[in-house]
Amino acid sequence: MEGKQEKEEDRQNRSINATKIKVKEVVDVNEENGENLEKKKSAESREGGKEASQSSTHSEVQATINEIVEGEEGKTYRVVARVVSVRKTRGPTLFRLEDTSGELTAAAFQGKGVRAFPDIKDGDVVVAVIVKSYDRTRGSSSFFLNSMEKLSEEQAISFLEDLEKNKKSHKDMLLERVAENFEGKKKREFITSFLSALIDSITEGKSLIVRYHNDIDGFVSALLFRELVFMLSSNLQKRPPVMKFHPMRRPWYDLEDALQDIQCSKGELSSFCLVLLDNGSTEDDIKALAVLKGLGSRVLIVDHHPPSGKISEIADGVLNPYLWGSDKNETTAYIIYSMLDSLAEEREEWWSLVASLSLIADKSKGEVSESFLARMREKVGEDNLEKLRWVLDYMITVMSGRLDLDFVKGLLTSGKVWKIVNALYPAVKELIDSRIEEMESRLNIIENERMAVGIVDAGSSTRFYPPAGRSTGILFERMRERFEKEGKSVALFCFAGDSIIVRVGEGGAAKLFSKEFMEEAIRKYISPAASAGGHDVAYTIKVEESLHPKVREEIRKALSREVRKWKRKRIEMHFLPS
Repeated sequence: MEGKQEKEEDRQNRSINATKIKVKEVVDVNEENGENLEKKKSAESREGGKEASQSSTHSEVQATINEIVEGEEGKTYRVVARVVSVRKTRGPTLFRLEDTSGELTAAAFQGKGVRAFPDIKDGDVVVAVIVKSYDRTRGSSSFFLNSMEKLSEEQAISFLEDLEKNKKSHKDMLLERVAENFEGKKKREFITSFLSALIDSITEGKSLIVRYHNDIDGFVSALLFRELVFMLSSNLQKRPPVMKFHPMRRPWYDLEDALQDIQCSKGELSSFCLVLLDNGSTEDDIKALAVLKGLGSRVLIVDHHPPSGKISEIADGVLNPYLWGSDKNETTAYIIYSMLDSLAEEREEWWSLVASLSLIADKSKGEVSESFLARMREKVGEDNLEKLRWVLDYMITVMSGRLDLDFVKGLLTSGKVWKIVNALYPAVKELIDSRIEEMESRLNIIENERMAVGIVDAGSSTRFYPPAGRSTGILFERMRERFEKEGKSVALFCFAGDSIIVRVGEGGAAKLFSKEFMEEAIRKYISPAASAGGHDVAYTIKVEESLHPKVREEIRKALSREVRKWKRKRIEMHFLPS
């Protein structure tokens, strides 16, 4: 009688097949499956009851997770595994399990929305009895937990030691494989440290909050970083982590961003890793990043802006060319592309295409970037590369954070991209020409024998594209073409809302109007709340719009002092004895 009752209970449990977990794929289980579980259960019980009853008589097979994944449907398996994560839905509870051979997700149902096995939590080592079945609707295998019990502490320690050794071997092989492709001891150390922290986040099942600057370098960095995570996950035999991508308009991570991420993680920062791309290196980032670190988040940064010395102390991994003796010419996207390229057995053409766009957009110089761009121009044509750069920039800007990564990747891999580029580019060029013409009409130039300084107000423009930053860059290049022929150094200040966008050329202007000098001067004489982000000669100062007239006056004073200093030097040189 007792055996018959156990058999009947087993048959009833086995009949609950509503929760279907796709094997070896990234699956975000829709909670609607859980809502429909009760409806499906009755129908599936009638269809599969006989099969379940027969298979329940089979003995449990001791197996690894990989053997279960590769094994037959209809069998019952016993496995020792670590609980990676537990997720309660409105239907079943989902348990992600791992051992040295791999991972799988199994479902347990003890009532609609009821937390199954409430004593089992993340990190526990368990003996799980799993039934593998076949989902005809999805055309894939699914797994259901019959039972789950914790191992003794002694047994758990032994299991975890084996698991850690296995993880280290995979991790070490990956790190060696990537690092050997980079020259310079310091660079290899930073690459290894960053990847080590990223790999740990993947193996620990942490979700990634990825924030990127909303321009070309930032956007394509996000595209390439996602590919890097997918590739690392595949090599580690892990499912890719949940990744949430958020563009940033400001060139720094502030407390508002931190609050959004705290909300996004529901306050569980220890289960998240924050990744900043083309951002995150300045003094203005430190306060907000310290908040996240204090709440247990892991922080990773890939950037090519001059870094604050404290950033390396706060972040768990930093990739910045200044740290290994290089400079801004190694763009964020190019750094990520280099890691992806060193890891890949088969390379995809669109990786190098989008990396080249970041080099063009950020005006990268040097032998490496120039040879890289020369190859791309030869492959796709110089005009096509320039057109793609502006069309993608337009899409990033007007979509305002809603441009989908998968959509852009789909365009780049399908060959449709050039059709869209050729259709959009004439209209985009017309917008650019019109905007620059408008700004030139308001441009005020202060000129002397050594320097030409432009001051323009972009705030009155009603056009959305190109935005003030891009418009300032184009206008600045036109000023350089005009004045550098006369041997004059050039600077341009664009006043836009609560920001002042600065572009500075080589020579005296670079020294006089460097980011550090202007930020210090404005903080000292105008507003202690002012802050600056960006490169030393291409940066943005945040200061209240009502204080802009005072900033203009400070620029004029600095220029006058420089002229007087220059005149004194000329007089001194004139009277020096021969």
